[in-house]
Amino acid sequence: MAGLDDWAGVCQFLPENWAAAARQAGARRRARGIRDAPTLLRALLVHLADGCSLAETAVRVRAAGWCSVSAVAWLKRVRAAEEWLRWLAERLWRRAATSTNWGGYRVRAVDATTVQEPGSTRTDRRVHYVINLASLQCEHFELTDVRGGETFRRIPVGSGDLILGDRAYGTPPGIAHVRAAGADVWVRAAAHRLPLYGESGLRLPVLQRLRTIRVGQVREWPARVHLEDQVFAGRLVAVKRGRQATRWAQRRLRRQARRKPLTRIFHQPQRHRDTEDCE
Repeated sequence: MAGLDDWAGVCQFLPENWAAAARQAGARRRARGIRDAPTLLRALLVHLADGCSLAETAVRVRAAGWCSVSAVAWLKRVRAAEEWLRWLAERLWRRAATSTNWGGYRVRAVDATTVQEPGSTRTDRRVHYVINLASLQCEHFELTDVRGGETFRRIPVGSGDLILGDRAYGTPPGIAHVRAAGADVWVRAAAHRLPLYGESGLRLPVLQRLRTIRVGQVREWPARVHLEDQVFAGRLVAVKRGRQATRWAQRRLRRQARRKPLTRIFHQPQRHRDTEDCE
């Protein structure tokens, strides 16, 4: 179990009173066969951090001599530990973000993930969800079929929100939805999905601007998003990746393309290979 061998080192990063919080949060209600909170957390991380199935978790934990619990019992342990794990994540997040200035915003991240039915060879469902980055709580979710697209228009937005999304959410209708609610948006920009315009009303020469950036340099320019007769003012922020980071991103996109060969085509022009990201 690589990454979990130095358990004493892992414990140094955990919040104060984390073991006592397990019983207070109800994680130890179904703890028969597990001698203490450290054993419980260590085993849960095999499933959650190492990505093992519940059956594999049961085998690996038993082989390590920590405890002997069945896969079905581990499912119950995971469910009972939900509040405890949320408490741990929130404390760790707060420690890392103590100096973060949210600027009065309620910062919310939007994303989606796919679900496959047992035995299926394709995506059957899509889960859309919103996480509050201050509390790490899920504030909204929606289950759709595979045709349910990723868009800001699916989520409730309030005044004072700062909505974060990846390039799938960067479209003029989605941005218009957020701005109509009195909120702001920070989204990755794909040129074919989110046309940007300068203050003069002419199309912004994004690629031309990006070619002037050095690796690691951050630049920004005023930008506008147009939707029919509406104009939304903002800014284009860009950082140029190094060659190694670009190669990693290209490999990731190719893997995604292989998984969805009929629904998505990714093209990375050779002459622009070192450029991006944009928000």
